[in-house]
Amino acid sequence: NTMTSPSSSPASAASALEASTDSVGSVAAPPASSSSFSSSSSSSSGNGGALASAAAAGAAAMGGPAAAVVNNILLASGLASPTSASSQAGNNKKDNSSSVHSSFPSVILVDPEGCTHSFTLENIAKHEQNCGYAVVGCRYSAQCGRIRRMQADAHEAVCPFRPERCKHCQQDVPLQHMEEHERVLCGMFPVQCPKGCGIGSDTSSSSSSGALLIGSEGDDSGNGNVVMIRRADLDMHLKMHCPEQEVECLFVDQGCTKKLLRKDLKAHLSDEVVDHMQLMKRGYDEQLALMRTNFDSQMKTKDDRLKVIEKQVRDNETKVEWKVKNFSSLRKKSYLQSDKFTIAGFTWFIGFYTDGDNPDSRGYISIYLFLDVAHLPKGKSITLEYYLKFSNHRDPHESVKKEFKTTFPIKGGQGWGDRKALKNSILEQNGFLKDDVLHVEAEIAVKRIAWSV
Repeated sequence: NTMTSPSSSPASAASALEASTDSVGSVAAPPASSSSFSSSSSSSSGNGGALASAAAAGAAAMGGPAAAVVNNILLASGLASPTSASSQAGNNKKDNSSSVHSSFPSVILVDPEGCTHSFTLENIAKHEQNCGYAVVGCRYSAQCGRIRRMQADAHEAVCPFRPERCKHCQQDVPLQHMEEHERVLCGMFPVQCPKGCGIGSDTSSSSSSGALLIGSEGDDSGNGNVVMIRRADLDMHLKMHCPEQEVECLFVDQGCTKKLLRKDLKAHLSDEVVDHMQLMKRGYDEQLALMRTNFDSQMKTKDDRLKVIEKQVRDNETKVEWKVKNFSSLRKKSYLQSDKFTIAGFTWFIGFYTDGDNPDSRGYISIYLFLDVAHLPKGKSITLEYYLKFSNHRDPHESVKKEFKTTFPIKGGQGWGDRKALKNSILEQNGFLKDDVLHVEAEIAVKRIAWSV
């Protein structure tokens, strides 16, 4: 007996599959020339028994889910009983012969709602790559779920997630959001001025409105053309150019409290020139008075601080004593110098020439207060009142005292003093030396400190 291919009756196969399982399965159809499938079941008759026996044997040879699907179809079709089907499958499973398994070349894809074509196993994979009934996902969003390949183009044409190019800003926006994008977000979308100014009816120019005009269209009331402005330019239009926008007078900082439409501003400025000038003058006078008050206050503060500093300077007098020991030996040197000391940030020292510092002062001691210019504060000058004194130990009234007042640094020099302070002959005879020590004193008072700007 030969087996009739189930593909000749797809409706019965589909109904049998629906009765047995919801999964897509396959049913093996053994070749008609196979001698392994003879009519041997006493519980079946004719071609039905042969079909049952052959199908059960083929399912057993395949094993797994395919056997369960075939058995369910046979049971639902009445071609086999549960006992005979399971028995046949079991017997064939125990059969060591490989003739049935090795000669099993074709399958039929059964899907009640899908493709009804049948293919050989070697071609089924190629077919499924392009099968219109294959289930695929929407390429725009996983939220669309699964759809048939044959329905993909129709779905994508109306898919709410499909990107649509905005005709105004040329950005891609999901289709379902396009209305909101144009209504709220798109900066290039044409809108009307909310003040209804209708400015810039010449759409070829943008200078009059301060916004890029993109055309005009008739309004709903039939009042002719209404100028459309890009939404992104609307704020600047209202802030700087809209004639219907309420603005403050340009002289608001000077005291004008008038608020009016921008289109009326020019006339207001023209009519109120005198008032505006008076407001400006009053404002300038007030500013000048305030500046004068602040300046006087600052100057008073500085003067007070200077007076405090000057008082501190006057009260800060410095006394310096220099005892020149072994004077008889040291006087052979032409110049003697004291240790250095600091007053008001300046470094000083006393020096004298034992026999004058030029031919005209020979026979005299030339004494000076020197400023150490190597440590001179930059941009700073100081005025001193001081004296330099040669003390007489026998009679203090006979001491030689030279007083000075000068400002350091000195132009063209480093020290200030007396070139002929004391004759050497007097120094040797009248009590200026005691135990060969010459006593030099100085008292220095700072009178003024100045900084150059």
